[in-house]
Amino acid sequence: MPKQIITLVSVGGLYFALILLLRNFFSLEHLAFVVGGLVGIYVPYLDSVIYVYALRPHEVSSQRVANMVAQSKIGQAAEFISRTNSERSKLVFHSALFQSIFAIFAFFVMSSSSNQLGRGLVLGFLLHYVVLQGSELVKGHTLSGWFSDLHISLTQQASLFYWLIHFGFVVLLGLNF
Repeated sequence: MPKQIITLVSVGGLYFALILLLRNFFSLEHLAFVVGGLVGIYVPYLDSVIYVYALRPHEVSSQRVANMVAQSKIGQAAEFISRTNSERSKLVFHSALFQSIFAIFAFFVMSSSSNQLGRGLVLGFLLHYVVLQGSELVKGHTLSGWFSDLHISLTQQASLFYWLIHFGFVVLLGLNF
């Protein structure tokens, strides 16, 4: 998880800095936008908490995490979740269906809200997906796991196309807020 967190913070910091520079936003008012973005990058990690405590509490790995948390071994639990992440295929937030619905929600937030914190939060959330899926593509994987609930299997080329559309959407949302 540390490498993934470093990547997310680096890409997120660069993304939000570029938006601020390109839009000439240099006031303290826009600090809430950056804070919301950095918080939004981490919100998808709640998916694992939902999985452990609500979706699959009966699984052995979920019980191990719950025991570690009960013993106040939060760091070990987070490291264990990171190490066994590939075992969890039914994550709520990490699916193409949820991602598509959230993208529509994000568009409405970005186009109708003036709340800088909320805008940053939804952009950070979407950016998390772009970075995560981009790293999967760099490793040579497809994004078929994101479509497993829809019973769709993607080729490498289709995965790249899907990712480019999502990447472009996140860039356009960020530059037009």
